[in-house]
Amino acid sequence: VSTQSTGSSGINAEYGISKICVTSQMAMSMNNSATLFYCIFMSVWVAYFLESWKRKQALLGHIWGVLKFDEADEQVRPTYTQNCDSWKYNPRTRRHEPYMTKRKRFSRFLTTFSLILVILACVLIFGIAVIVYDLAVYLALFNVSSMQKYARWFSSISAGIMSLTLIIIMSKYYGKFAVYMTDWENYKTQVEYENTLTIRRYVFEVFNFYSSLVYIGFFKGKFNGYPGNHPLVFGVKMEDCPPGGCISELATQMAIILAGKQFIFTFSQFVIPIIFSNKGSCWDRCRTKVEEVDQGSYKKKAVKISMGTRLCVSRNEGCVL
Repeated sequence: VSTQSTGSSGINAEYGISKICVTSQMAMSMNNSATLFYCIFMSVWVAYFLESWKRKQALLGHIWGVLKFDEADEQVRPTYTQNCDSWKYNPRTRRHEPYMTKRKRFSRFLTTFSLILVILACVLIFGIAVIVYDLAVYLALFNVSSMQKYARWFSSISAGIMSLTLIIIMSKYYGKFAVYMTDWENYKTQVEYENTLTIRRYVFEVFNFYSSLVYIGFFKGKFNGYPGNHPLVFGVKMEDCPPGGCISELATQMAIILAGKQFIFTFSQFVIPIIFSNKGSCWDRCRTKVEEVDQGSYKKKAVKISMGTRLCVSRNEGCVL
């Protein structure tokens, strides 16, 4: 079955309805009547989790004796005292305390805020670059007759992997930048320091990880006009959703980003420490002085270390130097 559509330019074009069956079925498998019950379950679960955490927090506060903790009584951070160049009399404590002027604090905050805006702009630029890459790969593969069927999926998956790579890199370096800038602003108490650092990292992580998903879910394919009258950007038709809607591509991007992030986090937090811990223990064993050496099952190697040249004894299947 096919339909004909005539645009403002008078060009007739045929659009096969059968082409959207597969993507429509995929979209229905992710967006159907069961989605309503899933949303209701998630709403109830989130509310239950928050209330359970409040109860746990109150229990821990009672055990630790900090339920009546007053932030005004918190100790001043040592780095705050070290980096302040002026002192001010505090009538509450009746003593002079280190003090940072409002002008100096505001100038540092304004500088940090401007730099954060620049970084968010870089995230937008990277997002636009991924969109351009997706469109370029799709057009290049669509011109190959043998790849037309897989052009959309290949471009979407490769763009998702590229987006995940940029997200991980930006997240890693922004974490170091956020710590450095928060230290530079020189907050007085540890509570102020941690709250500011948490908000900055949270805002950036949300913007960094989910901006591409928001674009696909709410903006992609919404400004493409209609058949025969498509707006062009630099002479190229704007990026469109695959037949059947963007829900399938949104699910693909979400799976790549969330699963890829979890895999990288697990590998970096568990696998790499195990590898380096085994390597370190092996090196420690090699550095240990062995008094009795069995020539039949051991071999000798001279290893130069900071304390001088010692005898490194390792099993044939053991240490690798």
